[in-house]
Amino acid sequence: MRAWIFLVAALVAGCSVGEDYQKPATPEPAAWVTDAGGETAWPSADWWTRFTSPRLNALMAAAETANPDVAAAQARVREADAQVRISGAALVPSVSGAGSGTRARTGYGDALRGGTLTKAPLYNTTELSLTASYEIDFWGKNRSAADSAEASARQSRFDLRTARLTVQAGVASTYFDMVGQTKRLAVAKEAVANAEDVLSVLNDRLAGGTATILDVAQQESVVAAQRATLAPIEQQIRQDANALAILAGRTPIEVTTEVETLRSIALPVIRPGLPSDLLMRRPDVRSAE
Repeated sequence: MRAWIFLVAALVAGCSVGEDYQKPATPEPAAWVTDAGGETAWPSADWWTRFTSPRLNALMAAAETANPDVAAAQARVREADAQVRISGAALVPSVSGAGSGTRARTGYGDALRGGTLTKAPLYNTTELSLTASYEIDFWGKNRSAADSAEASARQSRFDLRTARLTVQAGVASTYFDMVGQTKRLAVAKEAVANAEDVLSVLNDRLAGGTATILDVAQQESVVAAQRATLAPIEQQIRQDANALAILAGRTPIEVTTEVETLRSIALPVIRPGLPSDLLMRRPDVRSAE
C-alpha cells in the first residue's frame, strides 16, 4: 500500500507545472547620494500639468482619448479580462437545464347518445431536466491556465501604462521641440532684419561714396545666407505639428503651430529617489516581471 502512495506522489510531482514566481531579493542602498537634497517626491500621474502650459494640457487630453496606440492597448486589456473569465469557468461546476412541452389529442371518442362523435380530451406533457458536472482539476491544468490568464491580464495593464507613458513623453518632447524651434525662428528672423538694415546702410554709403560695391555684395551674401536659415526651421516646426497631430489622433490641419513662449512655461523641480524605486516605476519592467 505504501508503495502505491509513493508512486502516486512521484507521478504528481512529475506533472507539476513549476513553482510560483518569487520576486528576487534586491539589496537596496541605505541612502542615495545626491546634491539636490530634500525628501523624495514622485511625479504625479498628470506630471505635465506642472509645466503650466494650457496648450500642452489640451494635447495630452486629446492623446488620452484619441491616440490609436492607447486605444489598442485598452482593447487588449478588455480582451485579457475576458480571457480570465473564460479560463476561470473551468474551475467551477457546470450546470445546464432543458425543458420541453407537448400538447396532443389521441383521436375521437365513442358515439354518444344521439349519434354524435365527441373529440377526445387534450393531453399536456411537460419535461424538465437539470444536469450538473464538475471536472476535478487533478493535475492543476485548469488552475494553471486561470493563473496564466490573470498574469496576462495584469501584464496588459502595465502594457497600457507603457503605451500611455510613451505617448505622453512623445507629446511633451515634440511640443517642447516646437516651442524651441519657434524661438529659433524668431531669432533667425531678427538676424535677417539686422542684416537687411546693415545692407540698407551700405547702400546709402555707396550712394554717398563712402562704401564700395564689394562691401554691398558681401552684405547681400550675408542677407541671403540668413534668409536661407528660415526654411529648415519652418519645416521642422511643421513636422512637429504633424507629429503632434498623429499623437493626439487629429488631422494635421487641426493642430496649429502656435505655442507659448519659453518664459511662460514653468520648470518643475524634480527630486531624485532610490534607484531601485525608480526602476520599479517603469511599467515595461513591471510588465516583464
